[in-house]
Amino acid sequence: MKDHKIIPKVMQTGERSIRFSFGDKISEETFQQIRVFNQLIRTYGKLEIEDVVPSYTTVHVYFHSNTTSPIEWSHKLLENWNEMNLKTNKDQPYNTIQIPVCYDEEFALDIQKVMKHTSLTHKEMINLHTAPAYAVHAIGFLPGFPYLGGLHPRLATPRLEVPRERLGEGTVGIGGAQTGVYPVSSPGGWNIIGRTPLSLYQPNRNIPFLCKAGDIVRFQAISVKQFWEIKRDLEQNPDDIQHWIT
Repeated sequence: MKDHKIIPKVMQTGERSIRFSFGDKISEETFQQIRVFNQLIRTYGKLEIEDVVPSYTTVHVYFHSNTTSPIEWSHKLLENWNEMNLKTNKDQPYNTIQIPVCYDEEFALDIQKVMKHTSLTHKEMINLHTAPAYAVHAIGFLPGFPYLGGLHPRLATPRLEVPRERLGEGTVGIGGAQTGVYPVSSPGGWNIIGRTPLSLYQPNRNIPFLCKAGDIVRFQAISVKQFWEIKRDLEQNPDDIQHWIT
């Protein structure tokens, strides 16, 4: 992490909510500092905090009703932040999630469109999609949907003009300069390039949400046979999802 520390701006957004803004630049430096700041909040304010919602450049904090002064609390938090040595706080309790994806045309409904738009072969597209370590900047839109940063610019493809009415759980897509995984069945306007057998959200599992903000996601190409083998195993033993978390 670089030595330069971003001092966030504070804004009260409600009677029991505060927003910390780290500027308007989406970058690796901002991501890393929000990771550390998020953990500081959870450690420093575990009695006062109801929820913490990090995103690309902001962190929203929601307080319990018994917190008397969110602004005063925020100023004390920033005093702690100013005193922190970022070099000693790199190791945070975040995970790397390996997400296997089958890019076979059986699951990749828009693969030909993406190949045509990007002038990439199927193999080149898969190599570029599986190469990065994607940062999970936020969770939203759908339960467990990870907003990922790090898509290779050559893969950027405009969204569909007419969204599909229904996409299956685990569908992997590209929408503009972003990529992501639909954790549940839903409508969607992204270009579908594959599918994962993993469930990113399963409420009855020991780990309901596979990803959280601050985690790193890596995609791994698998065959159709491997897809169905992994899917059958996880249907029988949902908590085997731990195998994909490091």
